[in-house]
Amino acid sequence: MPEARVLFGGRIWTGRRLVERLVTEGTRVVAAGEGGAGGPEVPTGADRVDLRGRLVVPAFVDAHLHVTEAALQPAGIDLRGTGSLAEVGERVAAAALARPSGALWGSGWDQERWSEGRMPDRRDLDRWVPDRPLALTRVCAHVAVVNSAALTAIGVDRGSIDPPGGRIVRDPSGHPTGLLRERALAYLDRFPFPRLSDRPDLGERFLERCAKLGIAAVAALRTTPAELDWWRGRPPGRGASPAYQAYGAVSDLASIDAWAERRRRGAGEVVGVKLFADGSFGGRGAWLEEPYEDAPGESGLPLWDPAGWDEAIRRADALGLRVAAHALGDRGIATVVAALERVAPRARPRLEHAGLVPAPLRERILRLPIDVVVQPSFRTSDAPWLAERLGPRRLGDAYPIEALRSGGAVLAGSSDAPTEALDPMEGIRSATDGQGLGPPMGASEALALYTVGGAAVLGRTDLGHLEPGAEASLVAFAVPSLDALARPGGSLPREVWLRGSPVVAP
Repeated sequence: MPEARVLFGGRIWTGRRLVERLVTEGTRVVAAGEGGAGGPEVPTGADRVDLRGRLVVPAFVDAHLHVTEAALQPAGIDLRGTGSLAEVGERVAAAALARPSGALWGSGWDQERWSEGRMPDRRDLDRWVPDRPLALTRVCAHVAVVNSAALTAIGVDRGSIDPPGGRIVRDPSGHPTGLLRERALAYLDRFPFPRLSDRPDLGERFLERCAKLGIAAVAALRTTPAELDWWRGRPPGRGASPAYQAYGAVSDLASIDAWAERRRRGAGEVVGVKLFADGSFGGRGAWLEEPYEDAPGESGLPLWDPAGWDEAIRRADALGLRVAAHALGDRGIATVVAALERVAPRARPRLEHAGLVPAPLRERILRLPIDVVVQPSFRTSDAPWLAERLGPRRLGDAYPIEALRSGGAVLAGSSDAPTEALDPMEGIRSATDGQGLGPPMGASEALALYTVGGAAVLGRTDLGHLEPGAEASLVAFAVPSLDALARPGGSLPREVWLRGSPVVAP
């Protein structure tokens, strides 16, 4: 007989309504409604859980993150929150002392938050680490900077060519400055970054963190074969790992075929492929219809041949793979939308980020059968500098999450971790606090992004809600209401059950 449990004495948001009582048996919800601990729908001998006024919500779904990068981030130099190049130098120097040999790498820097107001170059890095390779990736993962030793190690010099959709930034004499943008980051494939197989402890720690935060499922975008091999090779029964979907990283049509073949051979986690229309606002790589306000000579970069979208979508669709299209700039988004209008794939596509979406483009998106995956935290983190980058005229069309929702789009929320914090509550609060870009959302609408919407985008009818038949995965917070849950504040203690079992901190 599966273990039965009745939760009562608080408020339970099922994803569709508020109720007083929830009954679970084993891994499933069997009843949701009004009443206390007793009643005909409560099995004899059920474990009674008095919520004592707490709020219960469905467990979260993160529809877009990067498992390898998020898991391995603690192994590198953490540059998040740095306020100057000097502070970056201090962290790098400390790491170099702690690790006196071998290559060094770090991530999370954002020049928009630095007092110097400029991107670093190899001369900065050479002062800190002159004698061994050093690579530092920007928070958006669309720009990186390396020192001279790393340039030598990865084979980039004055004669190296810019790949399509990428740029090796050069000084006036033609020498690389150390900055690599967009597809030029492919040169870093030669840099000795660790793999999850090198640090399985960090992989397990990442999964434990997901579980403790109440994340029941994730979609890993830009997956690599190494990541997939690690995930599938994990010992069974290791804690309450989130359900996993993988979108393979794609650089050309042949790699679409390769991911389809991998899926055919039994990698059922692979459900789609990720294609890039453009880059990020922070690196001025998002592809715009008009130049950047603060860089009139730049409009971003197309990272996939604009004329090749139709064929890529057809190829993926014919192989049974969903297309997830990364697009932030209005020109990048328009390129993807136009291709989807022409091709009309059978497998429902995804639009990732939707950064700059003027009203006419929103209307075209809303007419398509498409899922839109958004990151509310971008509205907060980009707010201090995006007005200068886009100009006031375009700012109102940046990250129009509420406009897309009210227009009827199928929306899912995500962290894009490690770009933003993994905790879904950070995104929910960014969506509701009114301090960032765009109008605030209501608490239930914001919560739905990370529950009902996330599950819908992953195609999981048993997740994201707590109606009968759903998976018994839920989170209890010590607050009395949805509005209280969404208020700004510190990290809220939470109690988590995944698949009917309590998650216990290791």
